[in-house]
Amino acid sequence: MHDPWPDLVSKLLRPSRPDAARCARERDGFELERRAMRAEQASAISDCVRRIEEAREQVFAAGDGRVPRTMTDLEREWRRLARVDPEAGVMDLWARVAPAAWLDRKPWRGADLDLAMALATDVSGVDRAEASVRSLRERIGADIGPRIRWAWLESDVDAAFSLLAGPLALAQDALSRRDWELVAFARAHALEDAVHDSVLATWPDRPMLARSVSLAALVEAIWIAAALPAGGCPVAPLRELWATGYVITVADAEGVTLAMPRPQPQA
Repeated sequence: MHDPWPDLVSKLLRPSRPDAARCARERDGFELERRAMRAEQASAISDCVRRIEEAREQVFAAGDGRVPRTMTDLEREWRRLARVDPEAGVMDLWARVAPAAWLDRKPWRGADLDLAMALATDVSGVDRAEASVRSLRERIGADIGPRIRWAWLESDVDAAFSLLAGPLALAQDALSRRDWELVAFARAHALEDAVHDSVLATWPDRPMLARSVSLAALVEAIWIAAALPAGGCPVAPLRELWATGYVITVADAEGVTLAMPRPQPQA
């Protein structure tokens, strides 16, 4: 029987990002356009400030205490020109790089242009990761909300370990009623140890991820030995998720946060 775990370990935290070159070209072009727009905006603001100063000098020269409507209009113009929308650039570029099906959604928080670009470089991987989360939610039966958010993977955090506690207890209870439970448990724990060591050998700074992946291997082995329905095991969607290079960092009543490693700079 094919052992899927070595292949999975080789894919952990390694998104494929096949559209990285295209997105980089789009971003470079967009940045050139944005610099030109900023220069134009700065020129317009400077001109507006000049006209405001001229209007103020006229008011002071008149000395009658009246503020003409032109001053109010100029100040309103200045506020409009100086207004900065931190997300405007992100959404404009998002419309250029994201597939049509993504344009009405913003799966990240704030105005993180780098994260938006990273998502757009791996459309199929992101779609598979989100589909895996939906499948996992159906199988876990825990109180996990429907929202899916994306973030950077900044530290060794993986929420899958806590999600597997219920399925593990269910599988252990089912296996304990079988005559050959000790042999099955021994084999399952041997697999758990092997997967744990393999993940740590590849990612020595990710002990929590190693714990989650190895626990998933244990759960699946006991689940199979207990002859539980394969369609109820949560490990398959988790493995599909991890194979995309992404991980779950938050899973609660609001929803799930999927995280990705930051792209490595090109040599």
